[in-house]
Amino acid sequence: MRNPIYAILFLGLALRAVNYTQNTYGVTGELYRDLNVVYDFLINHTWPQLGPSSSLGGFNFGAIYYYLIAPFVYIFHFSSFGATVASTFFSVLSIWMLYKLLLLWFKDSPSVANWGAFLLSVSLLDIQYSYYVSNPNLMPFFILGFLYFLTLAIEYGADWKNVLGLALCFGILTQLHATALLLFSVVLIASIVITRTKVKPAKALLFAAVCLVLYLPGIVYEFSHNFVNSKGIFHLGGANYGFLPQIGSLSSLLNFWDSLFVFKDGFYDFFVLNQVLFYVFIVFHLAVLAGVYFWHNRHKTSVSDAIIKPGDAGRILLLIWLFAGSLMFLFFKKPIQYFYFLSLWPLPIIIFAWFLVCLKARSQSLFKVVLCTYVLFQIVQLGYLYVLMYRPVYSFGNINQAFKAIKTAGIGRQFSVLNYALDPNQFSYFMRITNLNSAVSKFNAQYIYIISNKDFSADSLPALQRYMSDGVIFNNGIRVEEYER
Repeated sequence: MRNPIYAILFLGLALRAVNYTQNTYGVTGELYRDLNVVYDFLINHTWPQLGPSSSLGGFNFGAIYYYLIAPFVYIFHFSSFGATVASTFFSVLSIWMLYKLLLLWFKDSPSVANWGAFLLSVSLLDIQYSYYVSNPNLMPFFILGFLYFLTLAIEYGADWKNVLGLALCFGILTQLHATALLLFSVVLIASIVITRTKVKPAKALLFAAVCLVLYLPGIVYEFSHNFVNSKGIFHLGGANYGFLPQIGSLSSLLNFWDSLFVFKDGFYDFFVLNQVLFYVFIVFHLAVLAGVYFWHNRHKTSVSDAIIKPGDAGRILLLIWLFAGSLMFLFFKKPIQYFYFLSLWPLPIIIFAWFLVCLKARSQSLFKVVLCTYVLFQIVQLGYLYVLMYRPVYSFGNINQAFKAIKTAGIGRQFSVLNYALDPNQFSYFMRITNLNSAVSKFNAQYIYIISNKDFSADSLPALQRYMSDGVIFNNGIRVEEYER
């Protein structure tokens, strides 16, 4: 195929669209918390000024996250998978953006771009992030866009198009997570200094103006709240960094790099899913590494001839990204959340694709073994992921149908709705989008509808003793019980 990128993009989309509307993955409470904010924005015209709160507490990220997912929620009629489409959309776009970036970095070897895009398209690490939406999950596309426009500015000059693209990516990226704000501010400044890139005042002003517009909701909030959010960021930053590297941080960093092959995080742990196969993977993994190592020692004199080098700008940006990002995590004192490392993604893919192309130039057979090992690992783990995520009971359509059944049954009645199955944010969201909030009675309800599952027992609710059960509506595992006074 003359240009395989379109087939690669189709493959990436297909792997990210399996049982899409029937999957449940990630933190349900956070998803519906964010959907409630978007609902207020689109329906009540309450403009978000801050984004989601940090897992460390004390500050919120930028509001741009809500503005990015709002169009997808609106297009898909406020369904929860509409928000998830945002993650899938930017995940697939990141495959294309990686291809464009590697074409720029490895001008003498476009095959690095093709292999990098392919590896990312089948990567379990990337695919599983595309199946739920969270502010860090959108970072990789904007990271790649930021590096792409920064490379153009360094190599060809900071014309207004490059500056505009760079500012848009930087202004969005740095609002999605604090790790990105710290890391890519360093990458931007250090790369300009090292490459001695001349920045004209007019272009610097354009960059600042675009960032100012993107940050405007947060700036308005800060001025009206005595900069409490900025103070929280600086306070937590100072409190969470030490003067010495942390052993726990090193372990987390190594786990991130190894997740390129065998993935593990808070939602998916292949070791728990199949311990025997996990150890088989590890042994196989080590055997392949040993094979590469011994082959390298045997062909030391000729290996250097096969090394493909990126351009000067690409090499500098790659090194700054790698070392600044690694140091940022190594000195972090508290346990590092797995999604923090998205500020380094897809750096492992880039290095692996680079390695594969160099390997292919010297040994076709060894190249095929390493590539097939990687693809095999991803395929097997993907099978487990699809089974793990497939939970039609808690799909948007199934739960929405249960709430609509309550709404129909409650016509002309004084009723209340109790929740014993769903996350509070999830329950609140469905009450709003089905307009049950305005229909329920605040006092003296004649009917009570309880949303539960098959394990629920009304015996644990003494308040229901004055009511009698009058039917149960089963909805593929979601149970709605009707009680009448």
